[in-house]
Amino acid sequence: MLRAASESARADDIDDGGDRRPLWWYARVIQRLCPNGGRLIEFGCGSGRLLEYLSADFDISGYDDDPVLRHRCRAAVPDAVILEDWKEAEADGYDVVVALGKWHGSRAITAITRLAEKVAKDGLLFIVAPNPGGLAHRLKGSAWFADDAGVKLGLLSRGEWMTLMRKANLKVVNIESDGLWDAPYLPLIPAALQRAVCDVPPAVQSYWPISRSLWPAAVGESLLITARKGS
Repeated sequence: MLRAASESARADDIDDGGDRRPLWWYARVIQRLCPNGGRLIEFGCGSGRLLEYLSADFDISGYDDDPVLRHRCRAAVPDAVILEDWKEAEADGYDVVVALGKWHGSRAITAITRLAEKVAKDGLLFIVAPNPGGLAHRLKGSAWFADDAGVKLGLLSRGEWMTLMRKANLKVVNIESDGLWDAPYLPLIPAALQRAVCDVPPAVQSYWPISRSLWPAAVGESLLITARKGS
């Protein structure tokens, strides 16, 4: 069941299609929420691009279902411990567990339960999931990045995620957005102009150390959800 869940959660749209701009912001959010570092593991690590961003601040590990991507990750991030099986990850052993993907339906429920098992007491689970109720989805319609045959049914809303986290003994401590990174969104307006406008918040965030995303959670392509594990 966990393998099926990881196929949903894998970041292959990031790793196989080229680095996606939000990755630097995902890393920044994690670094902000965990300023003291610690042990971090990424489920669905792909070829290791996010782990590269985090390697200077954390003792990093990773796992991916795809053996080719595991090989790439080992080569790209030599400091990382890349597991051959998710069962090798230590129960209650990580200060931060990270997973990015197109979560949906029963697979999300199964995966969150299994991921939560690896989070240490008072540790954090950080996930990125498509935001079906967001402005980006409404604007893009059927062209939305997560609106394909495999996942367009059963994507979880913000409220459903919060309920799921509570059931897994996790308390949501932060929800934010990765912004509008998939322009164009509007007809008749030049795509280059839309991309330039959408690039303003990330550009500001690159040079100005603010504590939260400039994009409201309801606007972005994805929800960035951080939850803390209780006793």
